[in-house]
Amino acid sequence: TNGIRHGRSTCFHFRLTCGGSLIDFALRNNGLDPDGFRYGFGLTALRNQVEFVHGTLALQAAADEGAELRIRLQVPESGQGT
Repeated sequence: TNGIRHGRSTCFHFRLTCGGSLIDFALRNNGLDPDGFRYGFGLTALRNQVEFVHGTLALQAAADEGAELRIRLQVPESGQGT
């Protein structure tokens, strides 16, 4: 909803990959460049949850204009708790 409401996006591309011990979530849109973007309640809450599980969240300009939200999470090795 952020991409539609704040970025005026009309198209989204989602990619989820898992390789080794890394999960990579990428959501790209064709909306406004996020330069000068502020984290509101929703993105702040999402970032806090990602950081809680030792992941990273980044919001940046996409290569073909628009914005990309990227979340990276480490998968715990078998036998380890989170």
